[in-house]
Amino acid sequence: PVISAQTAYLMTSMLADVVKRGTGRRAARALKRPLAGKTGTTNDYFDAWFMGFAPQLVTGVWVGFDELKPLGRHETGARTACPIWIDFMRAALADMPPENFKVPEGIVFANIDEKTGLLADSKSKKTLFECFKGGTAPTESSPPAASEEFEESLFGKE
Repeated sequence: PVISAQTAYLMTSMLADVVKRGTGRRAARALKRPLAGKTGTTNDYFDAWFMGFAPQLVTGVWVGFDELKPLGRHETGARTACPIWIDFMRAALADMPPENFKVPEGIVFANIDEKTGLLADSKSKKTLFECFKGGTAPTESSPPAASEEFEESLFGKE
């Protein structure tokens, strides 16, 4: 293999977050199954794309002209290519039940404080359930009142 199963799963998890919470969220709402993907738009809107996958199928959509000509302002991967991808995937996966991405051995999960990147505690306001290669997950918990103090340590007081 070119990369380990654990590294592939970590990348899948990051790309699944793009679909769950990022520029590809339209796909999650439309298809209601485990998906991962990435939108893309070139400078000056010359090209737009969405590359995505379910556990059963990988596909990509590119939108653009043969000559160097802009698609038009606001014609992004999320707005232009993703709807085409959704239509194709809806048809292609119609007879396939949803599947979860398989978690390989050596992956661990932890609740993380969104502000600090450390283990969440009962006072953490925003948390994320994240995956890690075994041995790489944070081992320290967020200190109390970490959100304000941590932000101040990075950005200073307002």
